[in-house]
Amino acid sequence: MRFPGDRKARGRAEIVAAAGRLFRAEGFAATGVDGLMKGAGRTAGTFYSYFSSKNSLFGAVLAASIEETQSSLLAGLEGLSGDAWVAEVARRYLSRAHRDDPAQGCAMPGLAAEVGRAPEETRALFEEHVKAFVARIAENLGETTGATPLSEEDRALALVALFVGGIVLARAVKSKGLSDRILLAARRFATR
Repeated sequence: MRFPGDRKARGRAEIVAAAGRLFRAEGFAATGVDGLMKGAGRTAGTFYSYFSSKNSLFGAVLAASIEETQSSLLAGLEGLSGDAWVAEVARRYLSRAHRDDPAQGCAMPGLAAEVGRAPEETRALFEEHVKAFVARIAENLGETTGATPLSEEDRALALVALFVGGIVLARAVKSKGLSDRILLAARRFATR
C-alpha cells in the first residue's frame, strides 16, 4: 500500500521522535527495532520502508534531537549577550529538569559514549552537530578576559563540554545532593 508523501513524512517524524526518546533514555544499543517501532505506534515490519538501517535512524535522531535542544535551549534569549546570555544557557542546560528527564533532554549526554563506538559515518554526523551547536554558542559570547584569553570558538567548545559533562556526571552519581552540587558548580564555573 502506498501512502501520500505527507503521511509517510509524518510517520518518519513520529518514528524519529519515539526513537529519540528511547535512545536518550535507554541507549542506542539497548533499543531494538521492535521496541522503537512499538513506541512509534507502528509494526516492526514497516521499519525498512522508512530507514535503510538502525544507524540511518540514529543519524536522523541525532539531527532532530540536537536541533530541538538548541531551539528550546536558546529560545527567548535574543535580548541577552555575553555573560548574561551564558548564565541563562547554563541555568537552562544544567538544570534538575534536564538531569531528571533524559528522554526529553539533549541527545549529547545520553548518546555521546555510544557515538564514540559507532561507525565513522555516525561519528562524523555527530561532529557536525556539535560544531553547529558550538557555533551557535560562540555567536553570543563576548571576549574572554583573564590570564589565558580564549577565542569565542574555544570558549564555546569548553562550555559545550562543561554542559554535557555536567549532565553526564549529575545523572551518574547516586546521591541527589552531590548531583545537585555538580549542576550548581558547573553553572557557576560557566559564568566565572
